[in-house]
Amino acid sequence: MSTFEELTSGTSAAAKRVTDFFTAVHDTFSPIPLTSFVETPSLANQKSTFPLATSGKRELADSVGHKWKLLGIVEDTENGHQKYHRELELFLKPQNSHLTQPNIYSVARSEMKKAEDYNVGKSIVRAADNILRQSLDLRLEDHSVIGVIGFGKIGTSIAMHLRQQHIGKVMIYDVNPTIMIRALAHDFVICTKEQMLQQASFIFCATGNKSLTYNDLLTVGTDIKSVIIASCTSADDELDLHEGLKQHKNDSPDPGSFSRYTLPRLNREPIQIILLCDGNATNFFHRAVLGESIRSVQAAMVVCALNLQRLAVKKERKQGIMTLTNEEEMTIARLWLQYFPELDVYNISNIPSAYTKFDIRPLQDAYGDLPVDHKTIIEFKKQLGLLKSENTDSIDFMDSTKKLIITAPCGSGKTAVLLSLIRDVRNHYDFMWWLDCNESLISTFFYLAQIFCIPSTERSMDELEEVVLKEMLSTSKINNILLVVDNVQEFDERTSSELTIYPANTITSTTSGSSIEPSQFRCHKLLSLLSNAIANPEVRRQRRCHIVALQTNDSVNQPSSFQPVPTPGNEYDKDCWLYIHLQNIIMTEAETWIMGKIVSDASLDFRTKREELIRKIVKNDVRRLTIRLTALLLTSEKITDQDLTSINNAVKQASSSETDDLLSLLIKLSLTKLNERYPSFYTCVQVFSLIHAGSISYKIFQDLYNILLKNEKDTISSYIRDQNAKKFSEDLLTVLIRHCILKQNILVPNIHTYDSQNRKFCNYVEAYSMPSTYVKALNKPLLNNTTSSAWKYVMTLIEQGFNYNYYNDERLNEHNIVYYLDHATTIIKHTKDWNGKETYADILVELLCRLGSYNLNERRMYSEASKLYEKASQMLEESQNEDRPNTKWSATLMWYICKQLNDDQDLKEANGYISKIEDVRKQLQEISNSTSQKETSFSKRYEFEAIIGMERIRVQQAQDERIYAEDRKNLLENTVKILEDIRDKTSMGTRTRSLLLQILGSAYSLLKNHTKAEKCVTQALKDLTKILPPEHLDIARVKFRLAYFLVEEITTRASKEQNNQHADINRKLEKAEDLLEAAFKVQKTKLSNKHKDLIDSDKLRQRINELSKKLNSSVSSSQ
Repeated sequence: MSTFEELTSGTSAAAKRVTDFFTAVHDTFSPIPLTSFVETPSLANQKSTFPLATSGKRELADSVGHKWKLLGIVEDTENGHQKYHRELELFLKPQNSHLTQPNIYSVARSEMKKAEDYNVGKSIVRAADNILRQSLDLRLEDHSVIGVIGFGKIGTSIAMHLRQQHIGKVMIYDVNPTIMIRALAHDFVICTKEQMLQQASFIFCATGNKSLTYNDLLTVGTDIKSVIIASCTSADDELDLHEGLKQHKNDSPDPGSFSRYTLPRLNREPIQIILLCDGNATNFFHRAVLGESIRSVQAAMVVCALNLQRLAVKKERKQGIMTLTNEEEMTIARLWLQYFPELDVYNISNIPSAYTKFDIRPLQDAYGDLPVDHKTIIEFKKQLGLLKSENTDSIDFMDSTKKLIITAPCGSGKTAVLLSLIRDVRNHYDFMWWLDCNESLISTFFYLAQIFCIPSTERSMDELEEVVLKEMLSTSKINNILLVVDNVQEFDERTSSELTIYPANTITSTTSGSSIEPSQFRCHKLLSLLSNAIANPEVRRQRRCHIVALQTNDSVNQPSSFQPVPTPGNEYDKDCWLYIHLQNIIMTEAETWIMGKIVSDASLDFRTKREELIRKIVKNDVRRLTIRLTALLLTSEKITDQDLTSINNAVKQASSSETDDLLSLLIKLSLTKLNERYPSFYTCVQVFSLIHAGSISYKIFQDLYNILLKNEKDTISSYIRDQNAKKFSEDLLTVLIRHCILKQNILVPNIHTYDSQNRKFCNYVEAYSMPSTYVKALNKPLLNNTTSSAWKYVMTLIEQGFNYNYYNDERLNEHNIVYYLDHATTIIKHTKDWNGKETYADILVELLCRLGSYNLNERRMYSEASKLYEKASQMLEESQNEDRPNTKWSATLMWYICKQLNDDQDLKEANGYISKIEDVRKQLQEISNSTSQKETSFSKRYEFEAIIGMERIRVQQAQDERIYAEDRKNLLENTVKILEDIRDKTSMGTRTRSLLLQILGSAYSLLKNHTKAEKCVTQALKDLTKILPPEHLDIARVKFRLAYFLVEEITTRASKEQNNQHADINRKLEKAEDLLEAAFKVQKTKLSNKHKDLIDSDKLRQRINELSKKLNSSVSSSQ
């Protein structure tokens, strides 16, 4: 049985939407309490028919003994509907006149069920293909002829989706001749069952009524060596094979996915029969996703249950099988469309145009109404293999790897073209992702790791990128991938790589002659990582794996249409990258579009001057951004005659020069006009150019508004003082989109941690990005002028947004921190050459320390944390700022601690770290003795960190077997004394005290004082659970340690105590086992399989099992 709560279970916003939907359904159809709905198991699938009606009972007991009053039956499968229909004839017989027919509703033939059945057919095809690829190293496309037995709702869907995959020939057989005519009308090949068995090597069975028998298999065509069979329902209902096949069964390496049989044909030749999922429904076994369409069917069942309740109240009995009225179905459909407007069955993407729900507005709302050339879209579809020509091989069409590099000058409209393309082809893919090499990719790869259940903790960025890309290309979750990698020309020495490329026109050329040699292309290393991942033999081949890289070249003043020079044909490697030039907009079309923007009532003089200048500009440059800026500037009445003269001079200068770029001059003028009219908006634009410009959300607008408003001394604040945050944000967005400064082409996922029990899928925030052309135009003067007030605003924005504080005793909320992580990382990149003497260096130092603390305590990235703290320490040393000695020595301390955690050192090196940390501790102690109470509290906090850091190293040393026992004891006793003296200090943070208690517990455990060790770690766990979520790795680590100490205690006691203590020992052993399992569930979701913590947990589990066996054996022998 499934209750309403089970239908709406979950913790995400998606679960709330489901709950709201069912609540709306209930409120629309009935006042009965919502939780009274219960879905009964399908009685049609039981061996005895109508056990409740024939026995006269009116109650149904579930598995735990609860009794439910039977109001009637709701059936949702066609198989069950047919069975009930047949069995209802029992009630018409005279000998059964004493029986009472239960009220029966069926949704199996409703409109909602038809939609679900269509998706079921799709999921069956997808699940079958996944089994072939994963377990049999085959593909559906390997079968030139596929048969479908049964052309009902699911059979029709299967055939349609096979056609979409361009199978060479799909044959249809159905026992109903009228249905065969319908299949023929859909342009399918119809046949008899015997004809199908002679030609098809793969058969889908979708009748629910013994579609294939054992004798049928004996007539398989002699040219067919093996037949694969997939079912859409249970094997007992669909197939009549198993009794005859069981004596011919072979071993299967993956019996859950397929079973294999070899039997003799009538002519004695062997034939291999493969049953996917042993003849049961493939989509059930492989949990293929149906999407939210199933909610409409569940809602229909809810309404049926509510109708049964009304009939029970009225004590009415209805004959036959009842169905919902047309009005009821339409009401349910309207509600579903209200709560689940997206139509994507399974789609993962951060691109708005890839989703129906984010694509409500026309494209021109976000990218301007300048149209994208449809011919360009068609050409790219051809290059991606998404348009099938007469000579296209069916397998190559569906199972392709395409790698394109699209190049064009800045401002040519690569983004607009790609977004239009994605909108056109989104149904060809189930995974589409936009990556920008010009920005930090940290949060992007964190989120992708979450999607594919890849642990990201303690992984460097390079390692995480490699693992995520490999898993993304290997997973069976998705079959069709489109990756857009933007700004591949943005790289440095650390991130550069080379690829082998071919000009795309050499592929289609038929000219005879010598082949064209490939060339080398220098680009961002992400493309090389993708190439290596695709070429990896361990990677599962996706059906479609398409990568489109966007490169901005440095050339300017391109001709209006790039025409490639014909080159000799050549045999090329299909795994290489193809290099394609993006064509510019046709000159006449650009000119017509711009002139159409001039207001109709403009004066003749106004129109004449503008039109003349427009023709000059279009003749010189027809890049998309140039055209849009020309329309913005020349059709505005705000442009003065002096501005027109400036533009005219710029056109002349660009026409006579190969280096001066007209677009750059137009951008400069556009920004000047923005600064004159909207100075606060111009400041915002400066800030946007310095932070992660690829994900500027509405939240950034509002946070920045609050920062600007607080600057009373600045004239900028007086401009916005009379506006509220919402109005300011709306106006800012409108103006910047009009000036072509912001474009919407990205969705930013709200990243959450996921727990060991439930995957928490994220919602998206619609974000905006700034074209790299604008970023560079704004960045250059700002990077050279560190005294600009824009730096103050951007530093304050990131400091307030990335508000991670290890010492904050409030419960950790990682959402805002991760959202600002890319912004913070970008700022660190821009300021890598700062030396501490800059105007706003103090804010940067604070940010470096926060990032270091986050990497240390949340990500366990000790190397990255060490570099950040080192940079902060060096900046403070260089600045010689005596006003912040606390920050200087705290950064130096954490640098040493992170470096020690990252290094594998021997005893001598460990003592060196202890000496360095002790020197810093003395400096902090000196500061605390001579400064204000606030400074004293700060220095004391880090003085405790220094003491704990040193004692942690000493406890590690004590575990070294090379140390003499007496020295070990003295070392540990001294550690215990030091830590006990400071454990209750009030200025110590909760997480710091928890770490102290864990180290203290370890020292007590090594001294064999297990009782005190258990108390210390128990208190540490109690403190941490108050401020950290239950799935945090720190809590898992404390639980493991507590379990370990309990096992150590049990091991010691088990060898000494009498049998009467076994009960207490068993209780502690069970407690240790529970703690370990809880820790292990968290660790396995967040740590790699070979991580030391997982290995230690596995070893401890083995010890617990051995102790349990030993104790049980001891008890048995004593009895």
